[in-house]
Amino acid sequence: MADQTSGSSPASQESPAAASLSKNRVLLAVLAVLALAGLAAAIAVPLANRARARRQEETPMEQARRILQEVPMIDGHNNLPSRLRMDARQLLQTVDLRQDLRVIYDVTENDIPRLRQGLSSAHMWAAKMTCDSQYRDAVRRGFTQVDLIKRMVRMYPADFMLVTEADGIMEAFEQNKIGSVITLESGHAIDSSLALLRMFYDLGVRGMTLTWQCSTPWADYDGETNNPNPPHNGLTDFGKLVVREMNRLGMIVDLSHVSDKVMNDALDISEAPLHFSHSGAYAICNTTRNVKDDVLIKMKEKDGILMIPFIDDFIGCRSNSDTDKVQLSEVADHFNYVRNLIGADYLGIGSGFDCCTRDLFAEGLEDASTYPNLFAELLRRGWTEEELRKIAGQNLIRVWRRVEAVRDRLAAEGVTEIEELIPEEDTVDDTCRTWVD
Repeated sequence: MADQTSGSSPASQESPAAASLSKNRVLLAVLAVLALAGLAAAIAVPLANRARARRQEETPMEQARRILQEVPMIDGHNNLPSRLRMDARQLLQTVDLRQDLRVIYDVTENDIPRLRQGLSSAHMWAAKMTCDSQYRDAVRRGFTQVDLIKRMVRMYPADFMLVTEADGIMEAFEQNKIGSVITLESGHAIDSSLALLRMFYDLGVRGMTLTWQCSTPWADYDGETNNPNPPHNGLTDFGKLVVREMNRLGMIVDLSHVSDKVMNDALDISEAPLHFSHSGAYAICNTTRNVKDDVLIKMKEKDGILMIPFIDDFIGCRSNSDTDKVQLSEVADHFNYVRNLIGADYLGIGSGFDCCTRDLFAEGLEDASTYPNLFAELLRRGWTEEELRKIAGQNLIRVWRRVEAVRDRLAAEGVTEIEELIPEEDTVDDTCRTWVD
């Protein structure tokens, strides 16, 4: 019987010519890949060189505008909702934000065309407690302002997007929409109730200043900084519970408008980073609304952020008799000072637009169309593109993510709602719950 395993079948045998042809095909394929790679490199290198050359030829303004098209620019304090409450009586259907509002209002720094022109990508809209000539309940005002912001976002879905998480900033940016973050300007809105604080969070509020133009029953406002006998000498025990509950919720604690002692108390007890939504450097302008060096250093240790405004009173400390306008260069001086003290990682922008009158804003930074002017000025002063990307929005996103990380950790640890009530005796003198200008 023949041995069938002694050799390969004819079908399995490959002739020398076929083997050579197979090797040639492989070689040709390799050469083709190498040729394509070489061609791609030959195209890519000149393109990269041309792009680099174009960037080297950019003016500071061109460079600034390019940066703001590459990363989201976040304004940490914008009072447009307050303007709409005062001038439109919250009747959004009576005003078109897609038009230049200067045509119908004497004073306003915001509208959609100017927001777009200024390349801003997100705003922390302030639900402000006061600024008109009528008495209003702070709680009611807080809720109606939150409602106004949410209605504004719904009314212009092609332009605005409600943001309640840090990652939402990038989502809005990628969709070419203006991220809209709701904040409360003043702890008066919660009427010394942690239950109301939680309700505001459930409605989408993600930041709150602890005070505004006067003290709450549990925290001193900045006007008490130089008072030898302030009402609370910082945060009361209940005020510390407010900060702790904000940490648990994932709500950013805003220290603009508070006294120096409250700043230090909050920084001491907060587990999450804190921010100043619209305050400058005290060393340059020594108003109590600004932040002293020791607090800035402490804020850095907490990984927080100072968002610098464009408002005359906080930038140039002009007296009432001064007629010369604060300049863009003076705003840049605040940025330079803080960068030199603690670094660019702890800086952002908090314009304060639509707080009161246009005359309050630095020349060159008069409205929402002017943000690129600041970035161009900082470029002239030697700031790097990386630093400008950070102050544009990356710093605030980092801080917000840290706040959320603390929230998530506390939830994982089983920390639940704080149920304590403010002591009744602490609410006896609550004259600032409502306000009249």
